[in-house]
Amino acid sequence: MNFKNKDLIIAPIRHCLPAVKLFARSLIKILEQRPDVILVLLDNQSDNDIKELLRSLKHERLIVEFLPENVGKARATNEFIVKHLDQGTLPRTIWSMDPDIIIDARSFDYLVEAIQNAPDN
Repeated sequence: MNFKNKDLIIAPIRHCLPAVKLFARSLIKILEQRPDVILVLLDNQSDNDIKELLRSLKHERLIVEFLPENVGKARATNEFIVKHLDQGTLPRTIWSMDPDIIIDARSFDYLVEAIQNAPDN
């Protein structure tokens, strides 16, 4: 998948199925409304019910990776970045989100605009 000039959301997933369901629904809605967003869900050795949910999610700009062990949020995110990104594939923004957040497309748009307009210093 081409990440260049996209807004990349990376979310390691570990537990709390009800929160993961709400999180996934809210982010899939953003994918449906924003063609420049890519969502990456990293299964950090979750329970089988969460794995089943993650396998059921379908979208052309959704990537689900199942990690062989629980490596923690930061390491999972960093390892995905190292594995998939380089100078030629840099996204416009990279977001690390916890799966206990619910965000709508409008709020996401405001955050993207704020990041793009933030001073460089």
